[in-house]
Parts: sequence; C-alpha cells; structure tokens
Amino acid sequence: MQSISIFLRKLAASKYDPKELALGKKTEREHKGTVKKIRDDVKKNGKLTLSDDDIFESIATDHLDEHSKYYSEILIPAEKGAEKKASGLKTEMVNHLKSWGGAEANDFDIESAIYWFANDYYGGQDSELYSILSTSKFKPGPTHRSVKDEGETAEMMYEELEKKFKALTK
Repeated sequence: MQSISIFLRKLAASKYDPKELALGKKTEREHKGTVKKIRDDVKKNGKLTLSDDDIFESIATDHLDEHSKYYSEILIPAEKGAEKKASGLKTEMVNHLKSWGGAEANDFDIESAIYWFANDYYGGQDSELYSILSTSKFKPGPTHRSVKDEGETAEMMYEELEKKFKALTK
C-alpha cells in the first residue's frame, strides 16, 4: 500500500518544474513543527485526530514565528502588488484576444491561453508574466501539461499571444 502512495505522490510531483519543486520543498521545511505535531498525533492516537482548523492554525503560527505581522505586512501586500503589477499587461492581453477572436473569444479560452503563455514565458518571479500566472483564476486540470490540452480555440489564442507579446518576454 505504501508503494502505491509513493508512486502517486511522485506522479503528482512530476507535473511541476523540478527546480521549483525542490525550492518549494526547501522553503516549506519551515512547517516541520506542524509536520511533527501531525506525526505525534497519529502516533499517539493511531489515526489523525487534529482537525483541518488545527492544522491550518499550526501552519499560520509557523509563518507568524517568522514574522509577527506575516499576513498583514508581508503576504497580503505582496499579493496585492502582484495583482496590480499583472493587471496592466493582462488587461492588454485580454483586450487583444477579444478584438482578435471576435465571437469565438470566450473568457475560459482567453484565461487558459494567457495562463499557458505566462507559464511558458515568464522570466522569473519579478516578471509581469509571473504575476499574471500566480494570480490567475484559471487552474489547469491534473492531466493538462500545455495549452494543447485546452482545445483548439485556446491554442490559437496562445499562438496569437506569441505573435503579439513574445518579444516582450526577452
């Protein structure tokens, strides 16, 4: 049973950039206290008895141990900054695709094309495309690896984004 669990975890992890995953795993070690709390709970009780709220609270305290105003001074302003940074370029992309696509330009295809374009061309965490990617409401399905998995209209829109905006990514 454990080998199936390991296989499934590795399969899920394979959809991510290995460097990003390694960086994330290193960064998230900050939650080792929470992991210990969960393991101790299972060891003591034979099963997990902590509620989701207990676990979320423990993760929150891990962040608050880093900085006492982690959420109000670091996380929320960073998210708002990313949204603001992304909004200008994203608005330009949406408007371009709507004028280019006419009646075929539905919001889902536009969002998926922009998401995959940002995913494929962002130039680091400080780039506008990374901000678009990290604030996108679009989330690809678990088996989707590229815009080709989203359908013909999204793929054509992606190609249009490449023609119009790829030069900005260099």
